Amino acid sequence: MKELLNLSIIRRSLSILRFYKIRAKKALEKQIYLSGSANLTSQICRV
Repeated sequence: MKELLNLSIIRRSLSILRFYKIRAKKALEKQIYLSGSANLTSQICRV
């Protein structure tokens, strides 16, 4: 019974980790996209 409980806890924590990894990746891509568009607009304004 205890092993089963540990297994479910491990499985849950793995799914949470996967969820946060996906969120972190999306946030990073958004940040890169935003900084890239900011660089683009600053270059356009400089011209």
